[in-house]
Amino acid sequence: LVDPVVLDQKACRFFPRGSVVRVGQTVTVLNDDDCLHNTHVISLGFEYNKAIKSKDRVGLTYTFPKGLRTPAKITCDLHPWMLAYQLPLEHPFAAVTDAKGNFEIPGLPAGDYEFTIWHEATGYIEKSYKVSIKAGGEATAAIKLVAAKIK
Repeated sequence: LVDPVVLDQKACRFFPRGSVVRVGQTVTVLNDDDCLHNTHVISLGFEYNKAIKSKDRVGLTYTFPKGLRTPAKITCDLHPWMLAYQLPLEHPFAAVTDAKGNFEIPGLPAGDYEFTIWHEATGYIEKSYKVSIKAGGEATAAIKLVAAKIK
């Protein structure tokens, strides 16, 4: 993961919409808009709520003190349609899908793993998706989800 993680605000939207953050990793909040924004991070055991002036390209910072099982919700109290999610973890083994639903988790050691699949529209889609990775190899799997589960 890159340090720091950047959470930008452009055209009254957060970018990126979803990201993975390591516990203790700095998150820098920027504002590219011509208006004031408020970045409000809501999670279990951690809350961050600060205004950021227009065109602030230096930014404000925060860090998550502990890992979470589900992503923290990020809103702007001034513009209620603005929404993003960050998942703070104590390890580097997680990913956010691209626009086509693809992802990879590089550097995952050989072994048997259980993954959780989460979507902002519905929460947990799959709490225990199992994958085995052989020594010196990689695993490729098509994860098929029923669209009706994502509401």
